[in-house]
Amino acid sequence: MAFSGIPRRNAHRPSASKSSTDWDIESPPSTPAADGRRETKAQGLEHNNAQPQGFQIFGVDQRVVGLGHEDGVVCSCAYSLDGQYLAVGLDSRIINVYRTSNWEWTGTLRGHTGAIWSVAYSPTGDRIASASQDKTVIVWDSGSRSVLRKFEHADGVRCVAFSPCGNQVASASDDQTVKLWETATGNCVQTIPDHKDGATCVAYSPNRKQVASGCRDNKVRLWDAGGRSSLELSGHTQAVMDVKYSPKGDLLASASEDRTVRLWNVTKRECSYILKGHENGVLSVAFWPNGDQLVSGGRDRAVRVWGTKKGSSIRTLTGHNGLVMSVAYSPTCKQVASGSTDKTVRLWNLDLK
Repeated sequence: MAFSGIPRRNAHRPSASKSSTDWDIESPPSTPAADGRRETKAQGLEHNNAQPQGFQIFGVDQRVVGLGHEDGVVCSCAYSLDGQYLAVGLDSRIINVYRTSNWEWTGTLRGHTGAIWSVAYSPTGDRIASASQDKTVIVWDSGSRSVLRKFEHADGVRCVAFSPCGNQVASASDDQTVKLWETATGNCVQTIPDHKDGATCVAYSPNRKQVASGCRDNKVRLWDAGGRSSLELSGHTQAVMDVKYSPKGDLLASASEDRTVRLWNVTKRECSYILKGHENGVLSVAFWPNGDQLVSGGRDRAVRVWGTKKGSSIRTLTGHNGLVMSVAYSPTCKQVASGSTDKTVRLWNLDLK
């Protein structure tokens, strides 16, 4: 996919028709922030290891506490719910897993034949789900690294999410559907159609009563957990690339190619705040475990931290040399992992002022 001008369809993660080496990654604007936001440069080594060697750790008194180099574009990263592991999905068709206590590599999941566009841990941490360009979702045993289930779409799968109790997996695909799968039986229990030009993202609400999906038609859709009724949230002017519920489920964040993040009041079905600051499309969002903060990453190579109570910008984290494809908050400490097309994962310490 080309990243010049307004991004086309298939712009969230590597296109099915082009490899990551075909990407035209533009340099981000060099204009410094002018609204009082803090901008922090990250430092790191410039090398690439074919075999993962764990993370280089810099110390808790620095903004970037760790830097991991990968043999491929980092499309997705996800912490286990207990914060003990980080899974990293790559365009090189593998998933690397790291132990967060010492940031050592613990193993690699192999089985996909296309780029890994999304990874997610089950609530119990014993399973990992992955979505791929190869049109499949795989559910893995995180301990033995064996394949437990394999689900198929008619086109590439952009996003995967576990239900809060772990008995279902939701998947969003370029085939214009969201599917809900039973993890115990492997059966597809619901197909949600009508995602024009392809579904990009999906998330379960914490109370298990609702599913949110994002689409390239600029809409956010809310469904009941059975996928039988929907409500559209309109406001974005370009494709919606990611959706996440707050821990309490009262807020829904949506990231868009229109350079904004919107915070929606789920009960009132209205937009509470429009978060502006990214200088290009926003690709990923994640809530801090208490819901007070939100982090976002995008095409401008920046990671931005926001306050959710007032919709305020808190700080900007810079250092990536490529698009920020994925951001994830640690469940156990004030740390953010960000994955990029520069083939690195950066660990940011948000305790520093």
